[in-house]
Amino acid sequence: MKDIVFEVARRHSYTMPSRETHIDIEIYYLSQGERLYFVENKTYHLTEGSVILINSNRIHKTSSTGKQHHERMLLEVRPEFLRDFSRLFPCVSFERLLMRTAVVCPPSSELNADIRYQFEKIQKLTSAQPYGYEEEVRCAVYTIFLAFRRQALLDTEDESVHSPKYQRIYEAVAYISQNMESITSLDELCDALTNLGAEGFVIEDEADFKRFLEENRQYWDYVDDELAERYRGVS
Repeated sequence: MKDIVFEVARRHSYTMPSRETHIDIEIYYLSQGERLYFVENKTYHLTEGSVILINSNRIHKTSSTGKQHHERMLLEVRPEFLRDFSRLFPCVSFERLLMRTAVVCPPSSELNADIRYQFEKIQKLTSAQPYGYEEEVRCAVYTIFLAFRRQALLDTEDESVHSPKYQRIYEAVAYISQNMESITSLDELCDALTNLGAEGFVIEDEADFKRFLEENRQYWDYVDDELAERYRGVS
């Protein structure tokens, strides 16, 4: 189908090697395991049964929580898909949903069971491919979007993780992004990160800096590309 991609994956150990962004709207259903999902400057802890929608052109990546095995289903949907349906049903607006960076439908949500049912239906249809299955898949995908539209209205609080560790990471990334042009040395960067709460963090040479980046690769993929270019050969 030109406007919908569906895939299933079962993995024992996997962390996305780098951040990514794409025009497609991504809907990720974690059927088994636990994952961390980084979207822009937020981190979401997904448990078994969780479903997350990431809107177009949002920087994101997934990472392990330490429990390696996981299974997931993934939909990537072109934005034109919703526009086509909106022409058929002009009274239904997805504007509020599409303004959100991400929306999580946790297992505790009243809408979660229906979304999971639609994913399992899509899996069966795409596997068996009976006559007319593509239109049935489109109807199931549209039902998922309608559920997320309601979930966005039901949300009363942010589902992202707010631990001190992640907060310091985001503060460090924000500092680098805002001060990229003025950072002139590794010592200056070290002092700034230490002031943000990275106590005991000392850069004595480029090799030390490289070790730090290697040990924290899942977070430092968010470092701005221009800064990475400036320290080419180090990071």
